Amino acid sequence: GIKALVVTAGAAGAYLVEPDGLTHFPAFSVAAVDVTGAGDAFCAALAVKLGSGRGFYEAIGFANAAAALATTRKGAVPSLPSLAEVQSFLSRFAQ
Repeated sequence: GIKALVVTAGAAGAYLVEPDGLTHFPAFSVAAVDVTGAGDAFCAALAVKLGSGRGFYEAIGFANAAAALATTRKGAVPSLPSLAEVQSFLSRFAQ
């Protein structure tokens, strides 16, 4: 059966629902230009991290960053950030 569920909530971030509770992952605060593609960026980034063996907490944080970056650009495909862009974005927030 399903062991975990990830729910996106736009500007409110995302939630991880597990049998033992609910964890909220706040969205990054950015100057959004266009939200087109943000959900796609989130799902793709989540899949990349989970597919590489990372846990949900790291994967959702990474996906939130990718979605935030996507909203800072216009369009769907042109707004999708690269792996390096997401890593750079996260390193700025870690400081």
